[in-house]
Amino acid sequence: MSEPAIRDAMEAEKIFMSNPDDYLRYVNRQMALMDYRSGLEAAALEGIKRGIDQGRREGRTEGRQQGIAHIAMNMLCAGTPIATVAQMAELPEAVIRKMAEEHGIEASQ
Repeated sequence: MSEPAIRDAMEAEKIFMSNPDDYLRYVNRQMALMDYRSGLEAAALEGIKRGIDQGRREGRTEGRQQGIAHIAMNMLCAGTPIATVAQMAELPEAVIRKMAEEHGIEASQ
């Protein structure tokens, strides 16, 4: 930056600082902007946290369902009756029958 530009900026600062009302308005505006930015940052962090928590819940639910389905399939492959698989997996018999059909397993009643 050139010396005249610095001199002009310093002169503008002197004029600005000489009027307490203008200075107070400036300070209040800067504080409001900082508060606003801080609020946005806090909201963004909260949103990220909620998203992570929701993702974990959904992941656990999906993992649990996959685990139950895997065990039910193993039980069907081992020849366990549909009623027993349904009881152990805590799923309706119709769901177990459908799983067996989809995977070509001859399930015993």
